[in-house]
Amino acid sequence: MRKSSVLAILLAIYMCGHALISSFFVTAPVSFMLLLFISFLFAFDFHRGRVEPFLISFVSVLILANGLGLLFSPHSIRYDYAFYRLFPFFAAWAVYRYCLPKDVKRVLIFFGLSNALVSISEFYFGADIFPISEELHYAHEFGGRVRSNGLFDYSLPFSSFLVFSAILICTIYPERKDVFFVSMILVGSFFSFNKMNVLLIVITLAWFLYSFVFRRRLKLIFDRVLVDLAVVALFFVFLWLILEPINQVWFAASEANEIRAGYWGAGIYEFLRGGPAGVVFGLNLGIYEKYQNGFESQYIQFLAEYGMVGLIIILLFLIKFLRVKAYLIVLVLCLEFVTLRPLDNYSSAFVIYLLFFYSDNWFRARAGYSVPR
Repeated sequence: MRKSSVLAILLAIYMCGHALISSFFVTAPVSFMLLLFISFLFAFDFHRGRVEPFLISFVSVLILANGLGLLFSPHSIRYDYAFYRLFPFFAAWAVYRYCLPKDVKRVLIFFGLSNALVSISEFYFGADIFPISEELHYAHEFGGRVRSNGLFDYSLPFSSFLVFSAILICTIYPERKDVFFVSMILVGSFFSFNKMNVLLIVITLAWFLYSFVFRRRLKLIFDRVLVDLAVVALFFVFLWLILEPINQVWFAASEANEIRAGYWGAGIYEFLRGGPAGVVFGLNLGIYEKYQNGFESQYIQFLAEYGMVGLIIILLFLIKFLRVKAYLIVLVLCLEFVTLRPLDNYSSAFVIYLLFFYSDNWFRARAGYSVPR
């Protein structure tokens, strides 16, 4: 019987807890050595013909975009950002390749619940439990409450990590006890008070409600359509009546939206000003250093850094989920990428790339096939 590699388990722990670990130790040398070792393993699997063609295509485009960025980008931190883009992906591949699904779930549940409990405590006490970052952030549209960071240095990657961890736990293979773990993790994510992720939490909860309660009982397509319409209606009622502050921020003019629109415009400008080669390949890797918050969107960040090739990366990424009919994941990713950059953080990118590799389980579980554990 195959056992999980101890190194793969430690790698999963390292990636999920990277923000906390990096606050005590310098992690760059360790991360660099791990990337070299994992790249060697991937090359060995490729030589033995164990890498599927679609994955080869995705990796080729990803390496091409970052390789050209390293060669031609004028920004000094291009090396750091090439590393940010490649290390989480190859780390996720190594964990998927050498770690049993049950052990991956245990790591995700441990870090998901740990972050959720810290998040709830921060909300209750009104202060950071683990002040990894020097700046304390508040959610003014939620009455000035502390935005929970969990074991992260900022609320946005923390919230993204928890949302995608909840989905991944059920994607690897679903169990009844997952309902409790996923509920706790999503509650913890809510206290980040990130507007987009609150929307994603509601969508995810609606999907869980449909999957675990209604889907097993309803047989007719007509009935399922009615349930879908009812869930959508309840979702909008929930936003309008319960989350009125979010309604004001999303649909009304606000300072945050004006700042975000300014970053989006700057990203489009950087994309267009590079000439034909820049439009196609970007050649702007590391442009983040010119803008405090990047471009407030994963789409525009990739467009500015990698040009049209960046959109091809995202498109190939989404096609992987569309092939297995993982529509919830596609919806959540498409919305998340609008205002956030979850692929710019080690932990959240690692979990998203794990979803990429475990996406086949999504189809198997819903088609009634057995899922490896």
